Amino acid sequence: MEKYKNTGILLEQREGDNPLRCFVFIEEVGKLIHLATVARLDDGNSIGYQRLIKCTKVKSIEKFIASNKNNIIPNAITLAIGKELNCNLDKLENSKIEFEYEESKPPFLDDLMACKNSTVNTEGLKIEKKALIIDGQHRLYGLYKNNPKNKILVTAIINPELADQAFQYIVINQKSQSASTVDVKSVINSNEYKNDLKDRLIEVGITYGNTATILDYFNSNRNSPFRGILDWQNTEDKTKRIVQLNAIEQVYKYCNLEIRGIADETQLLEFISIIWNKIKTLFINTWEKTIENKRYSNLLKKATIISVTEFIVREAKIVARQSKKQILDLTSTEIDEIVQNSIGDLPDEFFTVPWQGGLDTSAGREIIKASIDIVLENIAYRYEWNQKVPVIKK
Repeated sequence: MEKYKNTGILLEQREGDNPLRCFVFIEEVGKLIHLATVARLDDGNSIGYQRLIKCTKVKSIEKFIASNKNNIIPNAITLAIGKELNCNLDKLENSKIEFEYEESKPPFLDDLMACKNSTVNTEGLKIEKKALIIDGQHRLYGLYKNNPKNKILVTAIINPELADQAFQYIVINQKSQSASTVDVKSVINSNEYKNDLKDRLIEVGITYGNTATILDYFNSNRNSPFRGILDWQNTEDKTKRIVQLNAIEQVYKYCNLEIRGIADETQLLEFISIIWNKIKTLFINTWEKTIENKRYSNLLKKATIISVTEFIVREAKIVARQSKKQILDLTSTEIDEIVQNSIGDLPDEFFTVPWQGGLDTSAGREIIKASIDIVLENIAYRYEWNQKVPVIKK
């Protein structure tokens, strides 16, 4: 058994009778990984209250921490320690805590750190009971994935019953109220903060207010395939004003309507970026020549961007449904594979041959999607790729 020792503050929040006390301390996340477990298990049967761990959320937090040296997570994670957890509380004074626990690596940790799956299911795992995470599992693993030496504030509730743990979990997740959109806008659009906040908000995908918008993200974020090529005044080089703003806005609107399980806006922005970064890779020669001369191809035209995104999302929904996942729980590798399998066989010539006009309508976009299907069928059945393709100008 390991002996855990730490110095902190004993918190008795309410005056008088305090059946529940808290110990507040600071610890390295690498240490907490071995001290705290995620799912509540009793004799191998889950009776827990925690959600599955989502790799996408862990990676989002990791990316948030890595994107700027000043990005931190100041709020504490909440643990339950003591009663029923095989933790022998030897000493609990005003500034010190000591207890024994069995140190072991969570059996799902390697999979989580590799993010091989979209979620990590801990149900049914026989884990030695120790400190249990009531709130903050994704913050813990996101910080750990960035650097095990990162530290976090911990509020440990001493000797809570299972019902108290579940109660705290529900209260924290359902009763906490975020700041209103109006209040946030008033801060980030204030002259006192605007210049300092803009780039950092864009980098982490926060799009409140007029300062950091969806368009700002796709124009400036380092992971955006459309970085520096949007058709607006912010692109100083007029020859690089390629992608119409309304194309981005409609793609975002479409994905927001079609995709379920959106935890936060950042997930959706990253999902669209992954799709189009893969498309950029697949058709890099055409992409680069279109940047040099936007008349070179139809690849980055508004109708194409919207239609191809809709085509890929349609395929992604099928894959996600078959694997019993939400679309946004798919890994970047899985999304890449969907794009590859969906349009990877299209020849570059499909985008460079002359297309008929009038495609920037809902009917026109259906023609583009139907044309993609026909080209792929032609290739599969070894016909000439351009036979009976309705989008091609006669």
